[in-house]
Order: sequence, then structure tokens, then C-alpha cells
Amino acid sequence: MTLLHGIGSRSDLPLPFWLVITAAAIILVISVVIVAYAWQEPKWQQVGGKPVPRLQAVVWSPAVTLVGRLAALVVFMLAWLGILAGQDLLTNPAFGYVFVLCWVGLVPVSLLLGNVWQSWNVAQLIPVRKTGPVEAGVWPAAVALFAFEFFELVQPDRATLPVLRVWAILWLIWLIVWWLLMGRRRLAGYEPFTAYAKLLSQLAPWHGASGRLLLVNPVRKAATWEASPGTWAVGVVLLAGTAFDSLSSGSAWVQFVQNSALPRLVWDTLGLLGVTAIVAASFTLAARLTVPAKGVVNHLGSTLAPIVAGYAIAHYGTLLLLEGQRTLGQLSDPLGLGWNLLGTSNWAVNASLASYPTLIASLQVLAIITGHVLGVILAHERTLQLAGATSRGAAIRSQIPMTVCMVGYTICGLLLLFAS
Repeated sequence: MTLLHGIGSRSDLPLPFWLVITAAAIILVISVVIVAYAWQEPKWQQVGGKPVPRLQAVVWSPAVTLVGRLAALVVFMLAWLGILAGQDLLTNPAFGYVFVLCWVGLVPVSLLLGNVWQSWNVAQLIPVRKTGPVEAGVWPAAVALFAFEFFELVQPDRATLPVLRVWAILWLIWLIVWWLLMGRRRLAGYEPFTAYAKLLSQLAPWHGASGRLLLVNPVRKAATWEASPGTWAVGVVLLAGTAFDSLSSGSAWVQFVQNSALPRLVWDTLGLLGVTAIVAASFTLAARLTVPAKGVVNHLGSTLAPIVAGYAIAHYGTLLLLEGQRTLGQLSDPLGLGWNLLGTSNWAVNASLASYPTLIASLQVLAIITGHVLGVILAHERTLQLAGATSRGAAIRSQIPMTVCMVGYTICGLLLLFAS
């Protein structure tokens, strides 16, 4: 049982080594097959999709939007009540709201429902101008995501209320400044959770275009997405943060830090920076070796989305299932006064999933393999879009650098899960 985020535990055991080896072999074989035998000309130029007018009439109705935003507002206010006036205990729902419901919960929500995170975001209720004078892509969001990961993984005493309160106020100040600079319409450009959700929502089976809701092929949708500048950095930061979370919880890292004369804060800071630099350098190098074209790194940025999603599900899935239940119960009593505002304070956590470690390990590997396969398919199509018409041999050679990079990410992810 591994302490995670300073607030709870993952009940999954390290992956069996035989499962890691089997998964690695499957990944290598699938990657080679996709590169060598898949289509050799660009296949997806438009999103396509099938209109679903009846579903659209329901989910896009003003009533559903209002209910969604009000529900998000109620949960947000209860969490902030816990931050500002709650007790400095892990029973305070503020910790679970930030580290579980927001940081982890947005993954399945975005993958299943699309970009509802931005639609229901509390920021949409604030009457500020829709656009601002600054257009910075999503680079500010990438910086904010790295700052959050520092808080989540490195910051000493992060599971104490005074520290959480300081970071919450910093987030609020960051939001206000960038509202003035970029406006509300570009929220995904500077608000870290919204940027994360938007990246993953490209893999959802829904797409809104020209006032219509479409049921689409998620991979095709991601392959035709015109990503904002800096999207690749968002993917890199997310992937690196999850990787360092696994690395820092492994016995080798813990023993190394304990035997060092330097404090853990120094090593964890250097570790997070180092892993992020390695992921960024490897991705940019692979992208530029793939096709020497302007903007190629950002063009291939969406290919990281499936790998990020797969690793997040594998790494944080049990945390969401266990601590998510606990947080929903705690939200009814944000001040620890015995309240039951939402009728959930008496909920018991169902931890029966922890009795099936083999099932959990298998689902983890399945999530990672699925993310890898979708990432390689996306990279295959995106590379062909950049390279254009070319010979079969040239098309295969152009995809080797990015495929090798993704195989490396995936196998490292499996090994880190095995080690942690």
C-alpha cells in the first residue's frame, strides 16, 4: 500500500514482472505492425461523425448546462469553505477535492463526456470579458501544471491546511491575472485543470461543430485537432509528472534520498525537473527527426494524449475509486461540525476492489497498452499528414523516431509501475 499525494493510498500491488515482460513484447509487436502495415497516405483530413440530434437536445439544453454549473459551484464552494475555515485534518474535503476529484477525476470525465470540464467550470459564471489582449497558446497552462505537480509531489507538508491554503490563493491570483490578459474564452490557455481536460477530451467520442453534436471516431478526432501552441508541453509535463510520481514512490529512490546528505526537497525538485527535461528532450528530438517541418513538435503534441490518459488511469485508478468515495462523503461536512449537507456523510467506502490485485494489475497493463497503441496510430497519421505523399519505405522510415520514443515511454511506465 503506497502513500499517494499525501492524502490516501493506492491499494494496487506492484505489477508482476512476467506481466511487464509480456506487455512490453505486445507493445513492440503492435508498434512494428502499425508502422509497417497500416495505411501509408493521410487518411483523416476531417473529423467526420454522425449527428445525434436527440442527445444534443438534451445535453446541450440550458437546463442541463445550468444544473452542471450549479453542481460544480456547490462542490467548489464546499471545498473552499474547507480550505478557508476547515480543520487541519485529512477528513477535510479540500484535500480530496484538489488531489482526487479535480486532478484525477477529470480524466474519466473528459474521456467519456468530452470537454464538459470547461463548459461547467466555475470560471464560466464570472462576468469578465471573453477575450483579452494576450494570445499565448497554452504555455501559461503548461507552466501552471508544472507548478501544481511540484505542489503535489515535492512540496513539504502538502497535506496540511496552511500549505494547501497558500497554493489555493496562488492559483486564484494566477487565474485573475490571466483572466485580465487572455479573457475567459481562452481559459484552457492558462488554467491548468482546464488545459488538462481539453487535451484528454480530444479522445472523447463526441464533437461539437457548426452547432451540431456528433458521434465520432475518437482517434480520428484527435488526428484532425488543430492544437494551440504549447500543447506538446502540456502533454510532456503531465507524462513526466506521473512518471516521477511512480519513480519517487519506488524503494530505490526512497533509499537513495535517505542515504544522501541533502534534504529530500532538493532531490525531489531535481528529480521532477530532470524527468520533465528528459521527456521534453526525447519528444522534441523524435518529432524533429520524424519530419523536418515547421511546427512539427506541436503538430505531434496530441499524440501524447492517449499515453498520458493510459498511464493516469493505470497509476491513479484505484486512488479515484477509493478516495473519491471518501471525498464525496466528506463534502457534506466541510468544517468537521457533524453536518450532512449533501446527505453523503454516512457513506461507507467500498474497498472490495482491493481484494482483486490480479485484476487491478491486468487493468493497469491494459490501460497502458491501449494508450500506447492509440498514441502510435495517432503518430502514424500525424506523420503522414506532415510528410505528404511519399514512397512506402520513406513513410516507414519517417515514423521510426516517434515510434521508438513512444515505445520507450510505455516500457518505462510499465517498469516504474513494477518498481513502485
